[in-house]
Amino acid sequence: MKPNLTQERLRNLLSYDPETGYFRSICRRKKIPLGAIVGSTNKHGYVAIGIDWRRYRAHHLAWFYVYNKWPDGELDHINGNPNDNRISNLREASSTENKRNALGRNSRKNRKSRFKGVSRTRDNKKWEARICVNYKCLRLGNYLTEEEASAAYEAKAKELFGEFYRPPSPIPP
Repeated sequence: MKPNLTQERLRNLLSYDPETGYFRSICRRKKIPLGAIVGSTNKHGYVAIGIDWRRYRAHHLAWFYVYNKWPDGELDHINGNPNDNRISNLREASSTENKRNALGRNSRKNRKSRFKGVSRTRDNKKWEARICVNYKCLRLGNYLTEEEASAAYEAKAKELFGEFYRPPSPIPP
């Protein structure tokens, strides 16, 4: 469902700086001084802004403010920072593409590696690299070190994900 908010209404309430990604108040609203940066960050790191009794994610508002259309699919933060709403950091993406660009996080509590796509083999002597694409997991091989396994994951991810590839960062122990 597309919001009823018009670009004219948005521009009457807020100004947007595409260089910083910040929205500022340009009209008097309850408890919000003129020129103040608006929005609050949710638990996932996204900035949300309330307009006319509805909450919008700031990156969607930025897209609408600049292009006068709501995104067709999802919006991807190119650098992976959901708080960075500069227009140069936003691009339209499918849900799958957006997930490919997600930061390398392994949410399992029993993880055995610091790298995305890397785990110990059953005998616990080597490191295995795997990558999942279109609901299929590809086994990339076994390696002596987790760094070698991570390098194999990165090489395959670059090949498969193209512009939506981001090098995985090590997960703190």
